[in-house]
Amino acid sequence: MVDSFKTICTIRDSDFGLENGDANQYIERHAARAVLVDENGRIGMIEATKYGYYKLPGGGVDEGESIEQALKREVAEEIGYEFKMLAKLGVIREERREFSQVNLSYGFLCKASKFIGTSLMPDEIDHGFRTKWFNDLDEAITAVELVKDSQNIYQVKFFTQRELEFLREARKYL
Repeated sequence: MVDSFKTICTIRDSDFGLENGDANQYIERHAARAVLVDENGRIGMIEATKYGYYKLPGGGVDEGESIEQALKREVAEEIGYEFKMLAKLGVIREERREFSQVNLSYGFLCKASKFIGTSLMPDEIDHGFRTKWFNDLDEAITAVELVKDSQNIYQVKFFTQRELEFLREARKYL
């Protein structure tokens, strides 16, 4: 799977002043993420209102699913849109010691087409997921940078760094 995607970066515990674990002992998880742009150039993200962070729509690849199928399902569930894929942004590797996990997130630039409604999972509802549209890429990046500097939740450190890398990579195409 990784071969057809360029590697953007690897994010490790040490990037946040934490001790790295042995990534060779970690379980590998694959995920798909979308930088979603609408017809007005706005960037759609998910705001987790309970914890004060933003994330790109997307999530884990289920068994038997392709990365693209997972992306389609996750974007529909979390932000409620069908889309046209514009570009492959690349893959980001997250080595998370606390979860003994290597998370490989495959990023795509996508154009929102048709709103079909969300179907959030119970944990997403609990986190207060809601769609947040930023006027442009710079506004989205600024919002995520502010979260990066204010969060002490372990997984949010990884989310925000990952989302910043994907948003910055999308600049090459927008």
